[in-house]
Amino acid sequence: MTTDSTPAISPPAIFKQILKPGFLAFFLLTWIIANTSAADSKSPLIPIGAARVDITPDYPVRLSGYGSRTAWNDGVEQKLWARALVIGDKEPVVMVTVDSIAVPGSIAELAAKQLKDKFGISRARVVLAGTHSHNAPHPARDYLPTIFATSLSEEEWRAVDRYGQQMLQGIVQAVSMAIQKQKPCSLSWAQGSAGFAVNRRKVKNVASTQVDHALPLLAARDEKGEVVAMLVNYACHCTTLGAVNYVCGDWAGYASDGMEQDHEGAVGLVMIGCGADANPRDRGNGKLAVTKSHGTEIAREVQRLLGKKMIPLKALPEVKFQFVDLPLEAAPSRAEIEQTAATDKRSQRRHLAQRLLKKMDSGEALATTVSLPVQTWRFGNALAMVFLGGEVVVDYALKLKQIYGPDRLWVSAYCNDTPCYIPSVRILNEGGYEADFSMIYYAKPARFQPQVEPTLLKSITAMLPDNWQKQNK
Repeated sequence: MTTDSTPAISPPAIFKQILKPGFLAFFLLTWIIANTSAADSKSPLIPIGAARVDITPDYPVRLSGYGSRTAWNDGVEQKLWARALVIGDKEPVVMVTVDSIAVPGSIAELAAKQLKDKFGISRARVVLAGTHSHNAPHPARDYLPTIFATSLSEEEWRAVDRYGQQMLQGIVQAVSMAIQKQKPCSLSWAQGSAGFAVNRRKVKNVASTQVDHALPLLAARDEKGEVVAMLVNYACHCTTLGAVNYVCGDWAGYASDGMEQDHEGAVGLVMIGCGADANPRDRGNGKLAVTKSHGTEIAREVQRLLGKKMIPLKALPEVKFQFVDLPLEAAPSRAEIEQTAATDKRSQRRHLAQRLLKKMDSGEALATTVSLPVQTWRFGNALAMVFLGGEVVVDYALKLKQIYGPDRLWVSAYCNDTPCYIPSVRILNEGGYEADFSMIYYAKPARFQPQVEPTLLKSITAMLPDNWQKQNK
């Protein structure tokens, strides 16, 4: 019995309707259009693999990031990892993230050379990024060489050398494992946000509000739709814990842990954006619960984004890589350096002055520029990824997003080397830690010239096509 006014059609009548040529043709055409649209909406399959290698030291180390530490580490709170994502089999691109204060240029170039020799992967196709955890081992003698208030002993420096080799081997091993694990995957991206980053600078006791809360996500899924890898980027110092003396990946490490727990067998990679002047909210004094909550905030946002429609990336990116020379101001005179070495109350200033005097005595000229690695990956018109060396302040990301639009741009820092802070003109004019005092720990003879900002922005925009700028301009 039917409940409306339309007469019921008996089964034989239905079959007669379906067998009519016009109805059958309409049905077939509808099915073809529906299935073609569904296929076109999916990302094409690309060989993708991801892996991680444990690089936690099982021997005493000196932790980096804070000059006040004076002793070997007190233990391990969380394991450290080198994580690799390899996209494509012919001329692949490689992303490596390391739970470390940095991947110093010396280690990055050795790793890139080994990957070239072993797998034929060119330098422009490899990104080596540190999470900037301040609770990871000091990685190299030439990184932050004057950070420690008390100079390291030779035994401690040998532990630094040992850990640098462990990091290098972990990077290459992670990439090798990721290549072996490659399988057909789709690649897509989306952008969310996280809110715990706050600008740490104050000018005349007024806090800066400049911050970038964007959380872009790159995701790889296999043919069954299972997540293989997640890569995220957030512009904030990895310093929630503060100057405790145990090994930990800080909020970035817990974000990776959370992503990997949500997707068993997947690899969760974290990069740091232009957050050189941003700190986590409610940081310091060994706040492990707060540190974990910041990581959980990232992992939850990733999970939310994975449940939404993401933008497909349909081919391997166009890649570019170059070193850009950024100009420093003139170094102090020898007399000024000698006076600092003899009388300055801060040991790091004295150490820097002594280091500069040794260079001058050996006939070596003091640096007049800083060579910064700049790298881009561009996935057609869908996404451009900019990878900058150094501790880059937020102004650069905000200005690039003004040029290219915030909806298809990804800007990371701490990539391929971290030679020093990279301030903007605004911050140079304001002065303070990022403009001035930080250069002491990076053993630079002087601060940057104001030309640092236009020089760097010009180099980046030259690596992306003019017609890729905001379409509404």
